[in-house]
Amino acid sequence: MQPSIVETKIFKGDDADPRLALIGPGLTASAIFEAVTKGVSAKNDAKERPFPIIYPGIAAWAHTVAALRDTLVTGHNWKASETDNFSRTISPDGNHQFIVASGTAHTGLEHGFATTTRKKGKMTKQVVEANWDLFTFANQTPFAAMVEAGLQSQNQDGPSTWYILVHFAKKYVRVEMSIPHAFTDGRVSAWRERIIIPHIELPDYATAIDPHEFGPSGFIDIAVVPGG
Repeated sequence: MQPSIVETKIFKGDDADPRLALIGPGLTASAIFEAVTKGVSAKNDAKERPFPIIYPGIAAWAHTVAALRDTLVTGHNWKASETDNFSRTISPDGNHQFIVASGTAHTGLEHGFATTTRKKGKMTKQVVEANWDLFTFANQTPFAAMVEAGLQSQNQDGPSTWYILVHFAKKYVRVEMSIPHAFTDGRVSAWRERIIIPHIELPDYATAIDPHEFGPSGFIDIAVVPGG
C-alpha cells in the first residue's frame, strides 16, 4: 500500500531536543552538531596532506559517525552495527536506528525539499515501507499521536530508520535528522518529520565538499535490522 501524502512536521530551535530525546537517550542537537564539527576538522586535516582526492569526504563522514558513536554507544548504550557493510547506530531499545549520509542543497533548510545525494536501492525502499508500517498502530492511530504521547514503536519486525543528512555549502554545513515517508525513483520523496540542526560555519581556510564525495562512493543502501 502506498503511504498517504502527509504534511512534513518540522522541529527546530527549542523543539529539536525534546523530539530527539524520544528517539533515544543522549541524542541532542548539540551532540549532532559537535560530531559534524569533528567531521569538518577531519576533512580539513586531510586536505593538508596528499591523500587521494576522495579521502577528505570519506574522512568527514567517518569521523562524524565515529564521534556520534563515541557519545551514544559509550555513554548511552546505543549499538553500532556494520552488518552487510551498512553503518548504522541503533537505540538501546532497538526501536530506532540512524545512518549518516550526504544531503542535497536544501538539507537543513526549513523551506524546500532535501533528500539523499545518491540514489538508493531496493533495500532502502523496503526500509521506507517499514517506516510507514511503524507510523501507525494496528487501529491506524497516527504516528503524530504516538509522538505527542511520548510512545515508542511497538513493531517487533525492526527499527524505524532515520537519516542524518549533511550538506557542505561554501561557508557552512547544514544538517538535519529526518525520517523518510515515501520512496520514488531511487530517492526519498517525502519525509514524515525533519529535525533541523543549527548550521555549522566553516573557517575561512576550509573548502566545501562536493556532496557526492561525502562518505563512501557508489551506492549506499540500508539493510533492515531485526529489533532486539
